[in-house]
Amino acid sequence: MKEFGVKPGQIDKLSERKFARGFSYLGDAKSLLREVCFATGARWWIQDDRIHVVKNGNALKGETYVLNSTTGLIGLAEQTLDGVVARCLMNRKLYPGVKVQINEASITRAAVSPAYLAEVNNQNLSNNGILGIAADGIYRCELVEHNGDTRGPNWYTEIICVKNDGGYSPSLLAQGIGSNVDDDQQSLKAATAAQNDPSYGTPNYGNTDPSVKGPR
Repeated sequence: MKEFGVKPGQIDKLSERKFARGFSYLGDAKSLLREVCFATGARWWIQDDRIHVVKNGNALKGETYVLNSTTGLIGLAEQTLDGVVARCLMNRKLYPGVKVQINEASITRAAVSPAYLAEVNNQNLSNNGILGIAADGIYRCELVEHNGDTRGPNWYTEIICVKNDGGYSPSLLAQGIGSNVDDDQQSLKAATAAQNDPSYGTPNYGNTDPSVKGPR
């Protein structure tokens, strides 16, 4: 990718696993990257001409951006079943994988539902749940949208984030957004099954099995 001006960003150590022998590949780079990341429990993206390959559940290393009324937070953040939703003045430094710090007092907690079928949601929204309020106030941005209007006053950045310590959003994952550390276990099982296959070492980059989670 160097010839297209793409430089290495954060490249996490993915795995010690190696193919038994070399192989040739014909196709687009994004499909190969998607397959490699699926097999190793990671995700990739390009931001500001840098490619990042980050393990599931990890955030980008570097600065943690504080969001409060002084730094541009608009109103209060809100705890939802998607994650903690916040709006601030447009900030180009915010993008998926970046860490933000939001004080607990600046977040409106989700109401507990008395409905029997809401038990799982209530558990996820609890302090110890995957969508809970972070004890240290550190969150990982999963979805970031920048909205601007040259003919109006709206110049906002809207984010959906989860606590950096073990948090993830099932609803966003269902849309292919974000990551879950549990994916590592499923990826390991898939990789082990592939190794036990007689054709291991000759990758098939077209997943046609509907029971296997991952790119197609």
